[in-house]
Amino acid sequence: MRFEVLGPVRLAHGGGAAVAVPGELRRRLLAMLLVRANEPVSADVLVGALWPDGAVADRRSRLQLQVHRLRGLLDDPGRLEFGPDGYWLRVLPDELDADRFGALLDEAERADDPQRGAELIRESLALWRGEPYQGVDVADLHGEVQRLVERRLAAFEELYAAEIRCDRHAAIVGELADLVGRNPLRERLHALLMTALYRSGRQADALAVYRGARKLLVAELGIEPGPQLRSLEATILAGRPLEPDPGPVVADPVPVTAHRQLPPDIRDFCGRREQLRVLHEELSAPGSPTAVVIRSIEGMGGVGKTRLALHAAHRLVATGRYADVQLYVDLHGHADRLPAYPAVVLASFLRLLGVPGDQIPDGLDERAALYRDRLFGRKALVLLDNAASEDQVLPLLPASPESLVLITSRRALAVDGSRALVLDAFTRSEAEELLVRMVGEDRVLAEPTAVERVVGLCGWLPLAIALVARRMQSRPRWSFAELADRLAEPGGRLAEIAAGSRRLRPVFELSYRALAADEQRVFRLLGLHPGEDFTAYSVAALADVTPAAARRMLDGLADEHLVIATGGARYRLHDLIADYARSVVEQEDSTHQRREATGRVLDYYLHTAVAAIQTIQPRRVRFGLTGSEPAHGPLLETREQAEAWLRAERACLIAAVACAADEGRATHAWQLANAMWSFFLLDTYYEDWAETHRTGLAAATAAGDHQGQAVMLTWLGGAYTVQGNYDDARDLLEKSLALQEDQEDDLNIIAHFWLGLLHHRTGRFPEAVHHTRRSMRIAATLFPHREMRADINAQYVMDANRDFERALAGYTQARQGGGLAEEGRFLADLCNACRRLNMLSDALDWGERAVAIAGECGSAALEAHARRTLGVLYEELGRIREAQAERARALALEQQPT
Repeated sequence: MRFEVLGPVRLAHGGGAAVAVPGELRRRLLAMLLVRANEPVSADVLVGALWPDGAVADRRSRLQLQVHRLRGLLDDPGRLEFGPDGYWLRVLPDELDADRFGALLDEAERADDPQRGAELIRESLALWRGEPYQGVDVADLHGEVQRLVERRLAAFEELYAAEIRCDRHAAIVGELADLVGRNPLRERLHALLMTALYRSGRQADALAVYRGARKLLVAELGIEPGPQLRSLEATILAGRPLEPDPGPVVADPVPVTAHRQLPPDIRDFCGRREQLRVLHEELSAPGSPTAVVIRSIEGMGGVGKTRLALHAAHRLVATGRYADVQLYVDLHGHADRLPAYPAVVLASFLRLLGVPGDQIPDGLDERAALYRDRLFGRKALVLLDNAASEDQVLPLLPASPESLVLITSRRALAVDGSRALVLDAFTRSEAEELLVRMVGEDRVLAEPTAVERVVGLCGWLPLAIALVARRMQSRPRWSFAELADRLAEPGGRLAEIAAGSRRLRPVFELSYRALAADEQRVFRLLGLHPGEDFTAYSVAALADVTPAAARRMLDGLADEHLVIATGGARYRLHDLIADYARSVVEQEDSTHQRREATGRVLDYYLHTAVAAIQTIQPRRVRFGLTGSEPAHGPLLETREQAEAWLRAERACLIAAVACAADEGRATHAWQLANAMWSFFLLDTYYEDWAETHRTGLAAATAAGDHQGQAVMLTWLGGAYTVQGNYDDARDLLEKSLALQEDQEDDLNIIAHFWLGLLHHRTGRFPEAVHHTRRSMRIAATLFPHREMRADINAQYVMDANRDFERALAGYTQARQGGGLAEEGRFLADLCNACRRLNMLSDALDWGERAVAIAGECGSAALEAHARRTLGVLYEELGRIREAQAERARALALEQQPT
């Protein structure tokens, strides 16, 4: 048989074609047996390899089943035997390609002729079809995989050395250059390429290879090239002849140690006093006597994680703590190059700790073990900057409890034993302190308003503030007011927040490019979302995914610190991140795609808002809703759920009206505005009521939508009436009636209702009676079930004309048909009517019930009205102290923020 592991695991019978081993469990089993061919492998080891999480029950019997199935694939089932020490697979010489690979290399090493040696090495390399044991992820195989990969690279080095000795240097330059590109840290490959180029007459190219190798080694490992490369460069510079083979890389005879690796502290560091205090207290407190101290600093790009970590590290070292060793590495977790590989970082650390290069083990686990040994018992501070993942960090953790590890990352890392400090944007005082330090106190104090505007437009982000401060440094004649105007221009912030070659946009770009494709799509669509925050439901509509998928991606974006989780299942974008998302969606999504996404989220808000209002105050929708009902929405079965949703989404609903108008979706704009008037009235958001209806009216007018205009004119007139803007209200309501051309429908009822109330409030009682009775007549004829509202207005009119008996009867009848909020208002009105009729006992009963129901309703404005009414009654009853208490409570309710 033939067994193949230098690529996907396969087997073949005789001279037949090799085939893949079916089933993941059988592939794992065969791989574990082949890596220890002709040796026993215990059942415990095999069970652990096949089911590493231990979640499968009865694993021993399942192992026997897999062994039975594997035997069926072999030419002779007797090859796979079981004995006291476990299972073992009999493999004959040359049947395993990994063994054949090693044998050919051994033969090449013994060959006297370099041409024969090259032929044997090429024959051995031809056995490779991919990564060793490809597709089999078993921890016990990692060491063997690493050994084979390393030997393959060494084989390539020996191959090209042999080819150079055969004077085929020009023919191998292309192959060598490609191999160097894929293995940039192998110094011998650089040396071979330099030799091949120089012997081909390409001296300048050979020196360019050296310069590239040196730059890379310094940047990635913090070390200079070894003596072999340095000697080779000197020979080429001198124009002396070269030996055909530069030979294997030789370590420096005296290892170089460098234990003080922290980059310099930032001179203009300021702010973060609370975070530094927290770090100091945490790191000064007694910890575990056996565990290393680990602290991570997380946050969005540009928030100052590295600056804080470096400053904290230098302060700790200055106090004498962690004075033995300080190691630093940029792990390139969010950079324009690949994240640093832990094995490479460990090799660098070990060299800095004095381990000779030829004594550094090949495998990751072995390097990590040696690294922990070198740091054990030493007061070491290890700063792992810009980490990409837990897997990248874990091998770099020392084990000594005397050591400290500081990690910075844009991601939320789940490292056992670590405590995270999440950085937010600057406070106002921190932002101004940085500007004073960088720009100068005189210029900052001269324009306090403009300075506050600038830092606000910078989103209080430390990097953004530092960049504009550098710009102000280089432009001493600029004013902060001028800078603020430039930042406030459409699209200006991402373009203007820059200094020299440093810009803010690439910082966000790195975070965005690190996302998966589905996360990238959701992130950039968030740039289209109306309002400053969002939920999984609204994002599900926006992106056309399920709420579960939206929640998963939002949580992933929150872990990347691109989205902020604000609590209550809500999320938001930082202002500058929102600008970036809008710019990306405009670049990467077509106009059609953007319009479809916006349409979906507007449909969601319109239909869900109407459903919420219907739950609170059932009423017939007098027109068909535009758009499509969303596939998913929040639970709005109770009044409490509906009111909570409306209050949480209030800002987004207002923004959705503006968004619809800007998009030219007039029907969405005015229907969404119309859906919300009763909520705005209930919670006394009168300015929101007026703002949304002005927007809806403008959109309907621009679109020539007469129905929308009439609806918006009527309810905007109502908003102005409630606000006391009677002249504008009367003008709008009369325009509405004119536009309706005396149609007697429910909108006509409402327009007359508002006009009756308006005239009543302005003391024009004959006009009030006219419009109120017109409203009542139409309501009684067309919609008897809606007569209540018009009847209530009639009571106000009769009240004003001192027809108290009729008013009291009307109030009592009208109260029967209202909802909870309406009942609270009617009871307060009944209290007033009875008080004026000198029915003080009844008035007291109605007033106290009005207060109770208003409190149950949850409307601060309604409760304030009821308490003020009760206070007037208490005063009339001579209960002065109680009257003052009710008025004070009413005033406090009225002053609550909306």
